[in-house]
Amino acid sequence: MGKVLFEGKDVVVVESKDDEKMSEILVEFVGPYLDMVDSDETYRMLLTLAIAAWNISLLPEGEQKNMLNEILDEAIPGASKWQKAGLRSLLKSLIARKKAFFSDCKRMILSFDLEDTGEGYRLMVLSTLDKISS
Repeated sequence: MGKVLFEGKDVVVVESKDDEKMSEILVEFVGPYLDMVDSDETYRMLLTLAIAAWNISLLPEGEQKNMLNEILDEAIPGASKWQKAGLRSLLKSLIARKKAFFSDCKRMILSFDLEDTGEGYRLMVLSTLDKISS
């Protein structure tokens, strides 16, 4: 799978019992932004940003701005003011979309793997069963 976020901790993988597959939800979530995708690399980048926005939206309101700033500082440390402003705008748009259309889903996304099958993409997503509590 993609990057492991909880190194050094035990992780138990459980198949979801409901019909909601997080991979399908994530594809629906990024749907309006897919016109920006022109390669595997840009699709991975979009998914990474979408997951960051998704997970930020699950934080308490007071922590969301701090996490957004932290991600912007770490993601592109040498970026210009304009590049960071564009990325901030995209992340805020994704956060607003999550809150408006996917507010019932409280699952945190931990990692993903994207495979080009030659006929499209196969997306696998690892998520929590429910929101991780502090």
